[in-house]
Amino acid sequence: MLQVLGLFCEDIRDEKSGQVSIVGILPDSIQLPPPPDNKEHLTAILPKLGLYIRVMLPLEGPSGPMPVGLAMPDGTTISLGDIGTDVIAKAKSEAIANHLPLAGLIFHATMQGFQIATTGLMSAVLDCEGERNVCAMMNVKPATSTASASTPQVVLAQPVAVGSSSKP
Repeated sequence: MLQVLGLFCEDIRDEKSGQVSIVGILPDSIQLPPPPDNKEHLTAILPKLGLYIRVMLPLEGPSGPMPVGLAMPDGTTISLGDIGTDVIAKAKSEAIANHLPLAGLIFHATMQGFQIATTGLMSAVLDCEGERNVCAMMNVKPATSTASASTPQVVLAQPVAVGSSSKP
């Protein structure tokens, strides 16, 4: 059985030691401030959005590829890349050599100037052999007059190009 865990965060850093640091794990809900009165279609922007996914795969399990994406509140899906067959084969081989029952895979992406145009549920998804696995979810809500510590508000900015990078 495939096991997946994902986290939305502010940043992901590759360390010289080969480790990965996850910075600023985001809560399950964030608030978008309303646009100014004179700007009807202003988009909220997260200066940086990171996604970290850990997959535990049975050795006799799927051999890939596994597309990863963001299912947005407006119904669209943003592709973030794939966990490729070569990465899966290498992870399985290393697991067998180390006498492990599961192969561990890591996928992460960091997106600069991430635009969010509508409120609702945003999900990180991983597709594996026709099955969609939800790795992480974040509820994007309209801001209220009273902000809470557990639901941070997003700062409005002018739209910028969304860039993404992934490193399986």
